[in-house]
Amino acid sequence: MVEQGLTITGKPLKDRAEARNLSHALDFLEKLAANTETPITENDVRQLHSFVLDGINDEAGAYRSVPVTISGSNYSPPGSESVSAEMAALGRWLSTPSGL
Repeated sequence: MVEQGLTITGKPLKDRAEARNLSHALDFLEKLAANTETPITENDVRQLHSFVLDGINDEAGAYRSVPVTISGSNYSPPGSESVSAEMAALGRWLSTPSGL
């Protein structure tokens, strides 16, 4: 079964990794939320992304370097060249008293 990418319960290994990752990400997010003295930072958002995609995507926690589209949506995400600046702006907003 492992050769086929399935667990003993017949579920894909990816499903198990995703469930584990989401559990770790939620624990991290709850820890961030409990610390009301320290604002959430851009690095925290990247760490959260890393927790969610650990072992699933090699670029977990990194900014994308390729253009993307959203299937079924008219929205066009910012180009990859803008992601770093947009995330820096999000980090600044998160650190302001009016942010979160």
